[in-house]
Amino acid sequence: MNGTSIPALAGTYMGGANDIYTFTVLGSGTVGVTPGLTLEVRNGAGALLNTINIGAGYTPDTLIHAADGISFRLSAGTTNNGSFSSRVIAEPDTAGILPSLGINSIFTGASAATIGVRGDLLTNPALLSASRNGNSADARNIERLAALRDQPLLAGNTLTFEGYSHNLLGLVGSEVRATDLRHQASQTLLNGLQQQEQSIIGVDINEEMVKLLEFQRMLQSGVQYLSVVNKALDEILNIVR
Repeated sequence: MNGTSIPALAGTYMGGANDIYTFTVLGSGTVGVTPGLTLEVRNGAGALLNTINIGAGYTPDTLIHAADGISFRLSAGTTNNGSFSSRVIAEPDTAGILPSLGINSIFTGASAATIGVRGDLLTNPALLSASRNGNSADARNIERLAALRDQPLLAGNTLTFEGYSHNLLGLVGSEVRATDLRHQASQTLLNGLQQQEQSIIGVDINEEMVKLLEFQRMLQSGVQYLSVVNKALDEILNIVR
């Protein structure tokens, strides 16, 4: 930034994503003196976040809120249509290095079957970093963590964790029911086929022996009948002669 005034930033960024804020002075003059001297605050996409008076009526070195928890101040001096930028960090470890090293991580395990809270945190909850600014009275990290429960972060940012788990349980229940019905239908079909098989190829040896003996007796009776008829015919022929 041009001029003799020195800018300084303060505060804790409360935005949801890493960004770059650009502070641009509109006009030239003396901080806290020149009427109409203003400063614009824009994000990395160029969207205007705030327009702030830094001319007449502003007291140099007074903190002014810019956006999303970030404040700034300008020392006494001059400024000439200059600008400066600063990176604001919501997630300092976008590469996931800290969790991979076991630093600032909360959970253990590699799957739904093995996930769990770190044992040392369960034993000593004071190890959990609740503060975002180092102040022991600040619990915004815990508040942000708790707020994740109601934020739609899954399924294309349309479902909360609870909603997703309910949908998943319903889907699994439906699949289990459908699988059970298919199993029952397959078992019924198998039982029917087995019964048909037994009716076609099943043989009771004792029953077949009984039938064979019956056929044998019927044959013997038939032979005996023919023998009697044959004798009767012979006797009739002898009488005729």
